Amino acid sequence: SALSHVEVMTFEPAVYYHSADTLRSIEAGDLNVVNYLNVYLPAFDANALAQVGPDVDTTTTKTVSDYLALFWGNDIWDVFASETNAFARELGAKDWHPVIPGELKRFFGLVLLISLLGVPERRKLWMGGSLYRNEYVCNCMRRERFEDILRYLHWHNTTRHTRREVLMKNSADSYWRLVGLEKHLQTVFRERYQCGQALRVEDRICHITPPRASVPLSDPSKLSFKLHCLADADSSYVTNFEISRSKGTAEEGSTSSSSSSASASTSSNVPLSARPVVDLLKPTQYHSKNHIVHIGNDFNSVALQTENLKQGIHSCGTVRSNRLKVTNPTVKLFCSKANRGNMKQTKANDSLYVTSCYEKKHVAMLHSYPSVKYSSKSYEKDIVSGEKVEREVTRPTVMSDYNKAMSSTGIG
Repeated sequence: SALSHVEVMTFEPAVYYHSADTLRSIEAGDLNVVNYLNVYLPAFDANALAQVGPDVDTTTTKTVSDYLALFWGNDIWDVFASETNAFARELGAKDWHPVIPGELKRFFGLVLLISLLGVPERRKLWMGGSLYRNEYVCNCMRRERFEDILRYLHWHNTTRHTRREVLMKNSADSYWRLVGLEKHLQTVFRERYQCGQALRVEDRICHITPPRASVPLSDPSKLSFKLHCLADADSSYVTNFEISRSKGTAEEGSTSSSSSSASASTSSNVPLSARPVVDLLKPTQYHSKNHIVHIGNDFNSVALQTENLKQGIHSCGTVRSNRLKVTNPTVKLFCSKANRGNMKQTKANDSLYVTSCYEKKHVAMLHSYPSVKYSSKSYEKDIVSGEKVEREVTRPTVMSDYNKAMSSTGIG
């Protein structure tokens, strides 16, 4: 059978280049490598392969400001200006001069600069005779104007809603004010880069610096928020993202496009923990191109990978053993050190494979395409002599694929 043929295939790692590479460079004449790449790996869409990379006109995009404008264009500055002015008028701000997009650009630039300067109090940057006085900051904007803009800065003016409406929206989605900005950035990030075959799903924590160092950290979670990201495995470019909504708010009442009721109905069998992956892969630009998305065991499940296959997306990732046995109780995995260096591949269902191996600990991989064995060298400390000893270990190729794709997680 094809499966038994896969299990006995072995080759040296020096001539193996896995699916995470956009351009596969293989040595001619090695039939094992050719068979694996051309037979067992899903073929990436030829049109998509030809367009991999940034979708940017380099003849007109040359400076840092030009590249920033690709993602943060004039439409965003206009919304910030109009909503900030509306909020200031609603609160009856005295001596308020309407802010314009050009002034907001200077304001955001100062915010970034002040965060890098690390002064104990930002007002000291404008104080005469202060050790922290910065002439560039003083010439860029007056302190009173900076504080006024900071006080009334808004993306979504909440004064147009009643207090009851605000409370209901807060209970449904604490990030509802940013939904418009989130949708816009999601669209722009997807349009500016064409990803290769290998993708990965990762979480990124964004930390928020408190306004004063003396603010008590009674609830550290309020000083950070989590992003679910879909990134290109080769370049680490984030092609899609969504803000993590806690306690299932994105599932119940969020107005975000990534959490629509349509998405919930089409993935009703997918566990709640895996819904962020379904939402990230919802745009049709990822469908029917044989992308391979690499998923951690926090999200991975048989139901998720089955749902991805319906959209023409292959998956590979570590999986928790209890999630496999719930789906298929007959799946038996390597769980002892006696099987170290060996691998076992079985079928989770008609379209998914389970590869189990034991090296330093038991690892189970769930994937939608077959895996093969390959030999590699491993170094471990000898108990008697205390020196490192070289030994040959057999590993599954899906594990190498996964490790390569996830190796640069969080650096994009």
